[in-house]
Amino acid sequence: MTGLRDLARPLRDEADLDPLLERVGDARTVAVGEASHGGRTASSPPLASSGRDPEGGREGDWPDCYRVNRSVKLRPGADADPYDVLDAFARWPTWMWANDDVVLVGFGGYRGMVVAGSEWGAQMQRMAVPEARAGSLEALLHEQVGEDALLVLPRGDRPAALDRQLDHRAIGVVYRPERERWGNYVPTVLAERYDAFLYFDDTRPLQPLHLERADEHVPPLAHTV
Repeated sequence: MTGLRDLARPLRDEADLDPLLERVGDARTVAVGEASHGGRTASSPPLASSGRDPEGGREGDWPDCYRVNRSVKLRPGADADPYDVLDAFARWPTWMWANDDVVLVGFGGYRGMVVAGSEWGAQMQRMAVPEARAGSLEALLHEQVGEDALLVLPRGDRPAALDRQLDHRAIGVVYRPERERWGNYVPTVLAERYDAFLYFDDTRPLQPLHLERADEHVPPLAHTV
């Protein structure tokens, strides 16, 4: 049985993503997961320059995303430039919807920076993400891998840590670093949740195409926690 260090492939250039493409194989759809809505490192496009063309979907506000979809597909009467549509996004949080990145497979980071709001509808901030708490998935990968890496999770014999429930940090559009000790994490069994996982020791924040707009609409919360 191999350990996490043996499974991890350091990420230094695009060729290091080849095992991910092999796992994708002929799949028509690649499911996407991300640990941070506002992290650029967790939004990097590992398949975008690979020549692969799996089906893709994007989480976003329906009216604005539909305009982008029509523009990309050159529909009659659609905007000529998708970037113009992205720049016109007017529903909070615009800094998340209006970036031009793509996310694929699972992601996690040990520490770094992120863009988020301190509460629903709040102004975007660049926030420091502290070191992951002890015993979490991110802390384990930091201890055993310690660098940016790709893990393609084996279906057979594998390290016990992949089948153990661990805390996995999840940062949404609202993030409160002061709650790290008791919040901001979800229980995860890595091998049951992902086929592959991209780990980053230090994360970088998204760079939005534009910041919040004066006419930005803040949708109401569906529920409170």
